[in-house]
Amino acid sequence: MLDLEKSLRKTLTKKTHQPLTYGADIESRFPSGTLDPSGLVFHHSIHHPLSHPVGMQTCTPQPPVPLLRSYAQLSSSHPRLLFIDTETTGLAGGSGTYAFLIGAGYFSDTDFVTQQFFLKSPAGEAPLLIAVDALMQQFDTVVSYNGKSFDVPLLRTRCIMNQMPCPADTMAHLDLLHPARRLWKNSIGSCTLQNIEAYVLGHHRQLEADIPGRDIPDAYFRYLDTHDATDMQLVMQHNDQDIYSLAALLTKMNELLAAPVLHDELVDPAAVGRLWEEYGSIQEALDFYTFLAEKGSLSGESRQRMAMLCKQQKNWEKATTLWEADATINWQSCEELAKYAEHHVGDFVTALKWTNTALALLENSYLLDSARVAALHHRKKRLEQRRDS
Repeated sequence: MLDLEKSLRKTLTKKTHQPLTYGADIESRFPSGTLDPSGLVFHHSIHHPLSHPVGMQTCTPQPPVPLLRSYAQLSSSHPRLLFIDTETTGLAGGSGTYAFLIGAGYFSDTDFVTQQFFLKSPAGEAPLLIAVDALMQQFDTVVSYNGKSFDVPLLRTRCIMNQMPCPADTMAHLDLLHPARRLWKNSIGSCTLQNIEAYVLGHHRQLEADIPGRDIPDAYFRYLDTHDATDMQLVMQHNDQDIYSLAALLTKMNELLAAPVLHDELVDPAAVGRLWEEYGSIQEALDFYTFLAEKGSLSGESRQRMAMLCKQQKNWEKATTLWEADATINWQSCEELAKYAEHHVGDFVTALKWTNTALALLENSYLLDSARVAALHHRKKRLEQRRDS
């Protein structure tokens, strides 16, 4: 650990371009916090009343809805959720990166609690991981934002380096990044947590009370040299906001996905159906597409996806009805009708008609696909031979 600290200090001298100033340490910034027996790990708690919203979104201690439980493969309908976020010495990960601040939040009987574990020196990494492990063992499911790709692998690496088991390895994991992208990427573009806060939750961080994530590693390096916790106070506030926003986001997703109600203009309705498909709940996807059709909100893409699900279930009557609804504008619907006529009805004349229609639509499309055109010409030739035989 001393070698690691020397390496970090060496990095600091390369990156710092201004005189270092010394001020109050972390204990003075958060008087209610405590040091562990080693004196190297600082523990701080924040209590958020559930009436306190994130932007326009309040937090409610409800379990994930069935769609999210299916996505995370949760076996329990009422999992014990622990929301986590880490602040690290680098954004790329790897064995040389470690977490100097680990935040974990959960719903209590009366409020939402964020527990933060701050590393005053790299020499205290083992005590920090032990303290986090003791907290995580009280829960069975991790909730994160991109935690599957970053936070949990990083914790696993640090536990291995300290010859400890990783507590997250025995827990289920609900990473909200993927469903967030499905629901909102088409309307808001980048789905960083800060963008989700601004556009989905209606919360805009005050610049003077926050620190950009890209600046956090350098801020910690400066802290190691000066033990001036001015920037670390901002980092801890940033971490706490990330965790509380994660709880608000889960509440928002629960509200959107609990029932097929289209009351959010930022959400692509077809995205909900795609989520059901991806998470293996085909009947629920069909039920949702049916709901969209009844409300007159079934887009061309959703109609195609619904038709393919009906095809999987061999509901040919419904599938062909859906394909025919798009047959004047969609070459793929015509191709599916041609396949159905040839292979299930044995009507080569009708199959040839739909193949020709598909060819005409595809050849006039600005998204001309030469491979698909060649395949349709091959199908046309085969059908002409079967028709004339």
